[in-house]
Amino acid sequence: MSTIKVPSLWLLSLCLLLLALLRLQSGSLESSFWQVLQSLGQAPEDNAIALVVWELRLPRLLAAMGVGAALALAGLQLQTVFQNPLAAPGIIGISSGAALGAVIALALGLNLLNLWWLPAFAFIGAFAVLALLFFFSYRNSHASMTLLLLTGVALGAFFSALLSLLINLAWDDYQVAQAMVFWLMGGLDNRNWGHVGIIYSSLVPAVALSWYYQRELDLLLLGNEQAQSLGLDVWQLQQRLLFIIALLTAAAVAIAGVIGFVGLIVPHMMRLIYGANHQRLIPAVLIAGALFVLLCDWLAMQLLAPVELRLGVITAFFGAPFFLYLLKRKFA
Repeated sequence: MSTIKVPSLWLLSLCLLLLALLRLQSGSLESSFWQVLQSLGQAPEDNAIALVVWELRLPRLLAAMGVGAALALAGLQLQTVFQNPLAAPGIIGISSGAALGAVIALALGLNLLNLWWLPAFAFIGAFAVLALLFFFSYRNSHASMTLLLLTGVALGAFFSALLSLLINLAWDDYQVAQAMVFWLMGGLDNRNWGHVGIIYSSLVPAVALSWYYQRELDLLLLGNEQAQSLGLDVWQLQQRLLFIIALLTAAAVAIAGVIGFVGLIVPHMMRLIYGANHQRLIPAVLIAGALFVLLCDWLAMQLLAPVELRLGVITAFFGAPFFLYLLKRKFA
C-alpha cells in the first residue's frame, strides 16, 4: 500500500494537545484559556473553575482519549488479523457481548451499588463471546479466519437480539429502559476519575502487549501461510491478539457504551498515511483514536448546546459515509 509524505507523530500529538485544551475550556461555566491553564496547577477547592476542570472536564477528557485509543488499537489489530480493511471491533460480536453484559448490570441496578459492577459485566460479556468464537471456530489446532468472522457476525446478531429483548422486558420501568437506550447510543457524560482508572487499567497492558507483538503483526500482513513458513505460530498469535481486542473493546464499552466506527476509520486512515509498519502504526492509531473521539465528544456537546447529542450518533455520522467509501473502493 502506498504512503504519502506526512510530518512526524509530533504534529498529531500537538493537535491532540490543542484540542484537549480547547475541550477543557468548553462548558457551561465560562472560562478563558489562561484560567484553565492556571486551574491545572490549583486544587479543586481553590475556585469554581478549578473544581469544574478537575472534577468534571478533565476526567471526561481523559476517558474520551482512553476510549478512542482503545477502540482504534482494537480495530488496527482486527484489520491485521483478518487482513481486511473493513474489520472493526463490532464485526465479531465482542462489542455486542460487552454491551449485553453492561445492560444486564443496568437492568439489575448493580451500577448504583458500585462503579465496578458494570465494567465487570461488560468484561464477562465480551470474553463470553470470545470463548464462543473459539468453541465454534476451532478446528484441528487452528481456526479459519473466514469461519471466525462468520461466527462473530452470527454471535453479534444473537447478542443484539438479546439486548433488544432485555430492553423490551424493562420498558415498563422508564428510567431503567432509558438508561439502557442511552448507554447503547454511547456517551461520556458524568464520567469521573473511577472511569478513567478503569479504561487505562486495561489500555496500558494492552498497549504493552501490542508493542511486544509488533514484529509478529507485521508478519501477519504477509499472509498466514508465509508467516507460518517464517516460524510464526499464527493461530496462537491470533488467539492472543483476539484476547487483547476483547480486553480493549470491553473496557471501551464499559466506559462509553457502544461507539461505532472508531476502530474502522482511524486504523485505516493511519495505515494510508504512515504505512503498514506497526512500530509507527501503533502510536499513530493511539494518538489519532484519542483525537477522533475527543473531537466527536466536543462536537456532541457543542452542536446543539445546551442539548448534548450522544457520542455514538456523532461517530456514526463520520463513520457511515467512510464505510460506504471503503465498500465502493474495495468492490468497485
